[in-house]
Amino acid sequence: DDIAAGKIIIRNKHYFVSLQGLSLSWQLLANGKKVAQGQGLPLSAAAQQSQEVFIDYGIDRIPGAEYFLNLQVTSDNNNGAIPKGHISAWSQLALPSIPVAPEKQPEIRLSINDKKQAFHFKGRDFNLSIDKTTGLISSMEYYGDELLKASPRPDFWRAPTDNDLPIKGYGDKIAPWQKAGNHTKLVSIKLIKESKYQAKVEVEHYMSEIASRYFTTYHVFGNGEVKVDVYFYAAPHKKQPDIPRLGTLFELDQDYSQVSWYGRGPHENYMDRNTSAHIGIYQSNVTDLYVPYVRPQENGYRSDVRNVSFYNQDGKGITFKGEPLIGFGAQYYDTADYHTTADEVKAKNLHPHELPKKQRIFVNIDYIQRGVGGTNTWGAKPLSDYIIPYLDYQYSYSFKPYAKDNSK
Repeated sequence: DDIAAGKIIIRNKHYFVSLQGLSLSWQLLANGKKVAQGQGLPLSAAAQQSQEVFIDYGIDRIPGAEYFLNLQVTSDNNNGAIPKGHISAWSQLALPSIPVAPEKQPEIRLSINDKKQAFHFKGRDFNLSIDKTTGLISSMEYYGDELLKASPRPDFWRAPTDNDLPIKGYGDKIAPWQKAGNHTKLVSIKLIKESKYQAKVEVEHYMSEIASRYFTTYHVFGNGEVKVDVYFYAAPHKKQPDIPRLGTLFELDQDYSQVSWYGRGPHENYMDRNTSAHIGIYQSNVTDLYVPYVRPQENGYRSDVRNVSFYNQDGKGITFKGEPLIGFGAQYYDTADYHTTADEVKAKNLHPHELPKKQRIFVNIDYIQRGVGGTNTWGAKPLSDYIIPYLDYQYSYSFKPYAKDNSK
């Protein structure tokens, strides 16, 4: 409540120096967009003391919008090697949300065609097909263009990092997860027509590599939105290693290489390495998302993402939305071509330029990915809060057609 009213407490952690000569600047973001700002608030707290600062936002907050306050402490004058305007501290604070009733889906007619091989759905600006023999999405057309180069599938694998490989037995123990999402056996598939505006498809898969069940429910709406509910059930009689990631791999046409997201950025970040990446709206492309570590490994990830869009030069594509959050990564390289064990590193000694670039974009839309660790570099796992135990999980996300607004 204090921050909502504009009350901020600044604590001076210096032991001998006051905050004289420093000022506070701020920006208020609503759903990632700047709606108010200020600067030049003088600071004066003595060493080891605190100071209250009051900020007048000058706006009425909108119910349902997500607000963040970005703060920077800057120098007022040149001071030796420190130039005027140098940022010596910064932070991002979340304001309490104002609840709002959830939006209702628009009533747009959905055409459903139940064929022998697949369920076909057609609505505004989209066509979607779900294969009845695999239980996977086989086609996704937005604005008349096919987006997919392969069926989206469950994905549990990431290319091992330099911190992963020294963990005792990591390569052999973690190996079942690499192909778990490739070897899915369809157990059942069922179409339910809920109204003339929406339908749902319930799918169950069995994963022999890890002896687990994987349930997916697709809620398909006439406006092209598909809400996906995923239920992963660990086998109670089996013991498996920690999961590297839990999500879905989409293989998109390479034309959809422009990227815009609302989440942490602009640089790569992971669940245990993300406080330097403030939440905001960022734009990039698939090439620039890639981080060319000397040894190819997991890279370029973005966490705490509200939504991410991939689009072509015409500004049309697809948006993925978290319920409430997802993580995403996108690259032109298949993780199957990366090192998987320490022995492979010694045998192949790959470098980034040796990876074969594919004519498609590999997009991971994740519920969660294992932390990258770094407590030490000779065998320590990520901290316990940042691993994914072999347990049951349930999560949701959605996707829909995207058209960039070029009016602004």
